[in-house]
Amino acid sequence: MNWAGAAPNLPERGTLSAIDPRLDLRQRYRRVVLLSHVRHLDRLDPDADDQLVISTDWLAWRRWTDAGRAGLHFDALIADWPEEMGDPATHHQRACEWVYVDGRDVTLFRGVSLGKQFNRAVSLFSLHFARAWHGLDRLCRRFGPEEIVLLDLRARHNLFGAGEKRMLAADIARRHGLRFDDRLDETDFTDPLLPEEPVGVSAPLVNSGLFGFLRGLYAGLVDRLFRIRDLGTARGGVLLVLNWIAARQLLEAYDGDGPPPVLIAEGSPKSLRFLVDCWRRGIVLAAGSPGRLDRSDRRAMAD
Repeated sequence: MNWAGAAPNLPERGTLSAIDPRLDLRQRYRRVVLLSHVRHLDRLDPDADDQLVISTDWLAWRRWTDAGRAGLHFDALIADWPEEMGDPATHHQRACEWVYVDGRDVTLFRGVSLGKQFNRAVSLFSLHFARAWHGLDRLCRRFGPEEIVLLDLRARHNLFGAGEKRMLAADIARRHGLRFDDRLDETDFTDPLLPEEPVGVSAPLVNSGLFGFLRGLYAGLVDRLFRIRDLGTARGGVLLVLNWIAARQLLEAYDGDGPPPVLIAEGSPKSLRFLVDCWRRGIVLAAGSPGRLDRSDRRAMAD
């Protein structure tokens, strides 16, 4: 059966939500299959009545269950916050405590916390990894399977790579004494049948190739132009290391009194109108210069 092309038979109400309980499920299933795409359904035996399909994809879950098969959306397993994860209101704080040893931030470098640059990525990953682990644990305790088959296990923001997916499924299998059948078949996040998700979290901007060269060339030219404008002046400036939404509010309020705002040209708007406005109002655009580490810096990094 071509599940990817099958038309869903939508009910009038009741099961459109991924977390709605399905009351027709059995107490036990011998096999649990984890999948993330409608194409994975073609790899299953539709007549096997001893398997429970757990899908991280709404469309695959609907098409499987609309055909009268046993299945759950993964979100149904984690709709209730696992008590083992502690207070949800303080999860982000707990996830970021790793930078501290005896109350001191051990990742400080030249007064900047390097560890805190990863706060969002670490917090999101630990959140979704822990929820996935507890969801699988609940699944095994609820349905008592003998085997876990891994076809795929997607997380929001595409946080899980192949290693994390295998780690989760294998660890739960060991914990409950189950067989683990690794048939991982990952789906490209650009697949049009999957919901759009941001790629990664806090991904750095990599200036490479022609695009990187042009950005650097633009920033260097703008930096020189504004240096020429400010020849003979001894004014300092206030560097704004902010996203554009926040920086724009400050620029609009700047009336020319006091030290001028300084923006990094690479990350600022690149229209002629913006350049002229900054030039006229005394706002400074500068190129971001790559730093060089000396011997003491390298020792600090090693520590």
